[in-house]
Amino acid sequence: MASYENEDGFIRHAFQGPFDEGCYILWELGVALAHPPSGTEGITLEEARDWGKRHGEDLWQAGAFKFMPADETRAIIMAHDVISPELTFRLLVAYLASMSQYGLADMQLDVGREAFMPPPIYQAQIDALIDCGYLVRSGTSVSWTDRIGTAMQFLGLWHAPAVIIPDEAQAQVEDLIRSGERLAAATAIRHIAKVGWTQAHAHVDELERALQRQ
Repeated sequence: MASYENEDGFIRHAFQGPFDEGCYILWELGVALAHPPSGTEGITLEEARDWGKRHGEDLWQAGAFKFMPADETRAIIMAHDVISPELTFRLLVAYLASMSQYGLADMQLDVGREAFMPPPIYQAQIDALIDCGYLVRSGTSVSWTDRIGTAMQFLGLWHAPAVIIPDEAQAQVEDLIRSGERLAAATAIRHIAKVGWTQAHAHVDELERALQRQ
């Protein structure tokens, strides 16, 4: 990834998608500051929104960021009462994309289904992922658990399992779709077929198209 620090100390980059997304997530969490339209002082997401309202211009697409020191970052994030499941999912996806495509110190993280031995540089992250239930350890190796499956499938790193639901359950799901209750239909598919949200919503789309053709 090509990146450089500008004269004001903000890190710019060459439009590497996972890095962009990681920056925006850190900005939302309050541990990154974006380069301002003018001046040298970084701005928070809330300040960017206020600026946009006053000037009629969206600052969401910030191009450069400054980041808090590690200890301060940890303290600010730990002070959050709740981090939404949506933001957590985005963080997982950005992390997996960055580490599998670009890695750390030229060492990529294995994202396959088989057990692997992570490079020592990943140890702190591996420990955290184990604590969160995304990895399990066996001796000196680790393996991804099914809990990470939806993020892996979202990135196309793992094949999604087939959506299989009994005929009676499918009839109930189709009734929900006809009634416009797409979220309830996706929730039912997720629990019955044991698939992630992305695949459940995709199956709702498939069923809806099939119903429209009838």
